[in-house]
Amino acid sequence: MKQIKLVIWGSAIVLLGLIGGTGWLIYERIESTVAPKEQATKKDVQRIEAEQLQQKKRIGEAEQRLTELENDLAEYKSRNDKRVGELEGRVSSGEKKVSDLEKRASELEKRSDKSEDELKQVQADLVQARKELDDAKKERDQLRHEMNRMQTDIDEIKKALGIKTTN
Repeated sequence: MKQIKLVIWGSAIVLLGLIGGTGWLIYERIESTVAPKEQATKKDVQRIEAEQLQQKKRIGEAEQRLTELENDLAEYKSRNDKRVGELEGRVSSGEKKVSDLEKRASELEKRSDKSEDELKQVQADLVQARKELDDAKKERDQLRHEMNRMQTDIDEIKKALGIKTTN
């Protein structure tokens, strides 16, 4: 009876050993097919960390430049808004002046008793006023175009950095 117990226990231990060995072989097989062949070395990790630091530095510099450009644009806009306001005032006063001079020229043409010299002077003033009006309009349009161009540049930089615009 004792020998049968020993045989049974011995067989059980051998069977457990075979099961464990088979399990270990299966685990090794799975590990070798699933696990990556190459693992990162310390040098690779250091290289990647250095690249990340450089990238962070470049992003920081780009964000700083973007901030500077946005500040420049805000300053430029405030200056140009004031200038555009002045130019629009000049345009409206120029338009009023042109309108007044056209009325005056019309009245002078109707009155034949006025001298021809006064009519020529009014017409010269009218031409000068139209020229000033055109110059003011051109300058206003140039300022608006430049402001739009600067805003486009900033939007492109924001897009390159992945920053959402807040318009």
